[in-house]
Amino acid sequence: MHKALESKERFSKWFEKVLDYGFINGVDYTSVPFGTVVGYGANKEIGDYALKLDMAKEAAMVSRLPKGREIRQYFIQVEKDWNTPEKVMARALFLATEKIEYLKEELRAAEAGAAANQAANNAAVNILVGAANNLLKEATGLKSPQNRRHFKIHELPADIRYAVDRKLIEGKTCQNILNYLEMMGHEISKSALHRYGKRFLEQTFIRR
Repeated sequence: MHKALESKERFSKWFEKVLDYGFINGVDYTSVPFGTVVGYGANKEIGDYALKLDMAKEAAMVSRLPKGREIRQYFIQVEKDWNTPEKVMARALFLATEKIEYLKEELRAAEAGAAANQAANNAAVNILVGAANNLLKEATGLKSPQNRRHFKIHELPADIRYAVDRKLIEGKTCQNILNYLEMMGHEISKSALHRYGKRFLEQTFIRR
């Protein structure tokens, strides 16, 4: 940053002036010493510092150099870009992918150690998918009040619930059932219907 500001002052003197504005080591910045080779091949340790974004923006302005405002605007733009929905989603997907690959490796290791039957394999896959979905929800923070409405479909009127059960047995699509519920004046989230339908069909098949 000292170089980008095109400051003519010695680095240590420039940084001392910046610290006069009350920045705290370990809070606003961190000391990062590193070694460099000087005359005759000797190694000398030089002090350097890693600044947090807020300190970097403020330090750019208090330096009162022509490049200061330009650098501050650059940091502000970087922060905006980092917090865009697209970047947040990209980071969430990356974390989810890493977690899925880790779980896959664990599953493969478990299968190598013992011959799992088909039921155990299905259960492992369900755990894998559930873990990935939960990670995506936590990482992206996309939970909304809308998604919390009518978690318990069994609280709907009996005739409506019976109609939903029949449609599930007949193999109607999720959207078809949601359209029916909306027409009857009941707003149900797709995820709530999916959870209910999965449990209902599993119980129905088991009884049969």
